[in-house]
Amino acid sequence: MLRVLPAGDGPYVLCYADAVDRVYCGNGDGSDVTVFDCWNDSVSAVVPTAGAPFRMLYDAAHAKVYCLSNAGSELTVIDAASDSVLATVPTGGYPVAMCLDSAAARLYCADYGSNTVTVVSTENDSVLAGLPVVAEPNALVVNPDRNRLYVSSHGGQGLMVIDTDADTVLTTLTTVPTPCFPCYSPLSGRVLCSSVYAGMVSVLAGPDDSVVAAQPTPGSPWATCWMPGFDKAYVACYGGGAVVVLSGDGERLLTTIDVGADPFWMAWSPDSNRTYVPSASGNSISVIRDSAPSAISGDRLSWFGTSHPPAIVRGVLELEVDSRQQSEYMAGLLDAAGRKVTELHAGANDVSRLAPGVYFLQTREADGVHRVMVVR
Repeated sequence: MLRVLPAGDGPYVLCYADAVDRVYCGNGDGSDVTVFDCWNDSVSAVVPTAGAPFRMLYDAAHAKVYCLSNAGSELTVIDAASDSVLATVPTGGYPVAMCLDSAAARLYCADYGSNTVTVVSTENDSVLAGLPVVAEPNALVVNPDRNRLYVSSHGGQGLMVIDTDADTVLTTLTTVPTPCFPCYSPLSGRVLCSSVYAGMVSVLAGPDDSVVAAQPTPGSPWATCWMPGFDKAYVACYGGGAVVVLSGDGERLLTTIDVGADPFWMAWSPDSNRTYVPSASGNSISVIRDSAPSAISGDRLSWFGTSHPPAIVRGVLELEVDSRQQSEYMAGLLDAAGRKVTELHAGANDVSRLAPGVYFLQTREADGVHRVMVVR
């Protein structure tokens, strides 16, 4: 642990904005967000919100921070450049969770009180739709590889799977104990589900989302954060006072790190390689630095379908592809959270609009989906 930082009343939820290298901490017992400068670990601003912050996320494509207040059933939209409030967006009843589909410019909000998912455009912060879902939706995540949205039911009805292209229900999985907090792991293409009451992390894989592994945890597993570059998953265990570290595919328990009491949430800063873990009952934040990447097989580090390692130069990502593969070459760029931010093609790709940070090149070929790291 490096140091402990002061926060507001009841620090509860965090998110990281890579464009400005800041961590935003929602203070659950107040109506504001404390902003931390990751370069020098100091408080740089305090932003008022419409209600007590409950969930937060960062939209890199539009440089916005979305802060969810369940008591007020609304989203506060913060401009990351100026740390000022841009808009307030209404949601369904008692919203408790959010996730982002960057490629589609959509934000999904789980409305616990109305059994719906509110769909918001991140381009103009307007409500696009309200989808009926399982009882008491408590968490959700997008798998951009398969255009699927996973919605957990706090009411015990299972994990609903939605086709995000058509906004239709595909199935409801009862093999995963719910309520859970699903997390997408891009390198493995798997979904890791932290089941709160079962005290375990279930791993989903394959076309039918089968459970291929399960890891026990101390206390109740809540937030799960995938670590780009390390291919690891951090799991905050409320009641256990610890963060469990798993391999990115969920197959191995790597270590357990003691942190402050009752950790709910986490945020990772790729520039400083630090993970911030708030203590809900201790009014403090633990700072963790990972020192060793998880082992990644050699085939994942080769440059699939390209003649040279991918690199961004002056805002352009050049993909030199064998002439025999150009017509069939398919690729996309994922952000640090595994969200697809843009489609790519053979040759020059303008990515100058992207914020600085760690991204992953994803290619689709006959033998599957592959990913390698690129840095802007």
